[in-house]
Order: sequence, then structure tokens, then C-alpha cells
Amino acid sequence: MQDRSLNLALEAGQLLPTHVCWRVNDGYLRAIAHTKLNELFTLGIWGPGDFVDLQPLSQGSVELRALSTARVQEQQLNPNEASSLCIAQIQQMADLLQIASIRPVDARLMSLLTWLSKRFGRESSNGYMMPLNQMNLTHRQIAEMTGMSRVTVTKGLSQFRQKKYLEIISGEEILTQIGLDWLESLS
Repeated sequence: MQDRSLNLALEAGQLLPTHVCWRVNDGYLRAIAHTKLNELFTLGIWGPGDFVDLQPLSQGSVELRALSTARVQEQQLNPNEASSLCIAQIQQMADLLQIASIRPVDARLMSLLTWLSKRFGRESSNGYMMPLNQMNLTHRQIAEMTGMSRVTVTKGLSQFRQKKYLEIISGEEILTQIGLDWLESLS
């Protein structure tokens, strides 16, 4: 990979061009698309060390936004790297699409939290530490990702905390083993 000169420092919510391949050096990005009815759906989320290349989708109504403050660098990929990245991005879209179709909604929300935890969190003795605060994910954005209402997400997270599926330990959100076991029991 060859470094290019374009480096950007972004604030949460800022747009990035989708005709460029980016390496995320710090922070988190989210790609969304709009339907003809102006509904949003999430195509992917990327964090530190990830590459994102939406060039094949840049003809449609696709946006790439910073979820949190972020630093990105333009990259040129060789054909093999570009092919591998494309496959990984398709897999991520498939994962998010599958999560959005899960019933009941509490299992859908827990599935998204599990996916985020395993993708961006780190394992601890209590479960998975989730970087939700670092990601700057709002209840509205989680609702958009799951096809739920913001109110349903807020209630669901509250219930998960009451049931000890989620706990805050030393200021960090933990997806506990109890929550993971509950989700597994639904399968």
C-alpha cells in the first residue's frame, strides 16, 4: 500500500468523500444509504486500523460519516487488497442485514450489541467491553441500524441493564456473559 498525501481530522457527523479509499487511523466511521422514501440503513462501521472503500457504491445515495472524532488517511490499494476489502465489506453488510431481520426486537438489539462488541470491543473476564462511548453511537443511530424506534432501543438497553446483560464497570460498558448466554439460548 502506498500512502497518499490526503489526511483528514474529522468531527463527529462530518462527511467524507466516498470515491476515495480510506484508512481509519483513529475514531469510527459509518456508511449509510438512503432509500427512495428517505429511510436510512447502515452499510458498515469501521474503526481504528480498518480500511473502507465505497467507490463501487459511490454512484448511489451513500454517505460516509464520522461517528466520533476521527483521523483518516487516503490509501491506494493493489488489486488483491481491493478484492479482499470488497469481500470483507460485503460480509459486513450481510451481517448487518441479517441482524436487522432478527425477531423479536430484544434479540435483534442484543445481536447488534454482540456484533459491535466482538468487532470493536475487547474480551474481559466479565464479557466484552464495548466502546459505545468512544464510538459516539446514539440511541437514534442504534435504532437506524436495527430498524427499531429510538424509544424501543432506550427501553431495551434499560431492560438489559436491569437484567445484568449490560453493566458499567469502571466507566466502561460491558456486555456480560449472562447477556451472551441469553442470546445463545434463543437459537
